[in-house]
Amino acid sequence: PPVSLRLGVTVIPQFIPLEGHPFSVREGELVPITTDILMVNNTYLNRQPLNIQLLQAPQHGQLLSSSAPMKEFQTGQVLTLSDVYDLQYQHDDSDTLLDSFVVRCTWLDLNSENISITISITPVNDK
Repeated sequence: PPVSLRLGVTVIPQFIPLEGHPFSVREGELVPITTDILMVNNTYLNRQPLNIQLLQAPQHGQLLSSSAPMKEFQTGQVLTLSDVYDLQYQHDDSDTLLDSFVVRCTWLDLNSENISITISITPVNDK
């Protein structure tokens, strides 16, 4: 009798396709980090325990966990990608128009490029 064999193939990319998108925040306010800001564009990799390392922290704000107690995500620290979506960017209320931070994604021996995310600050007349 004929034997039926079904074989599935998963193509794993040579690098992690991490995407970062600029966002805006009003001076002194906060914005949650969502998949609109930071995401891995690969269905297979999104099911893996991906890590995000903060290579350069924002200069005019902080990346803070939204759960209590609020903890700052600092340069050199590593979080899982799902934990990154618990973060929010808090502007420091300074009179600056731009800020940014740099991250990299890793899993096993795969890495993403270093991704810089630019933050536009909308000034508030606080006089």
